[in-house]
Amino acid sequence: MRRIALGIVVLGALGGAASAQAYPATSPFGRDFEERAIGSRTAQLFTLTVDCTEDSANPGICLDDTPLTPNVTVTGQFEIAGNGCTATLPGNTTVGTSCTFEVVFAPRTLGPQNGIVSVGDPGGFGQVGVKGVGVAAPAPPARVTAPIQKKCKKKGKRKKKKRCRKKRR
Repeated sequence: MRRIALGIVVLGALGGAASAQAYPATSPFGRDFEERAIGSRTAQLFTLTVDCTEDSANPGICLDDTPLTPNVTVTGQFEIAGNGCTATLPGNTTVGTSCTFEVVFAPRTLGPQNGIVSVGDPGGFGQVGVKGVGVAAPAPPARVTAPIQKKCKKKGKRKKKKRCRKKRR
């Protein structure tokens, strides 16, 4: 049987010894990107590890050594970035092979946002939930205007009086 570990969620075989199919279990339930401003982008690194379940009757022998060619996707207001999981990962090692990718939370709307990260396992395994909350972006700083200053000019050659006018900077 092949085991897939994704980020902090471990997917493993739970079936009986006679079963050659893996049944996933997830714990904990994913990653939380917490509150982020609308229009911002925040990334978290994920690691995908593929290995096999060792045959207890024959140590060092895998029950299923099917390789995995990842197709990493995510739903919702999340994106995949820095995807280092494009090559086939062999499933014939008990120590596992791994690759990394980033999931980016880019909220476009207010409120709770949820998504599912999938590594494209044909058996439907290798999925984990992600969540975050879109919040209002901070208000831009108030525009400060310069105070009005008087600029005076001399009026005529003979008179020493100044004529002043207001000018904004």
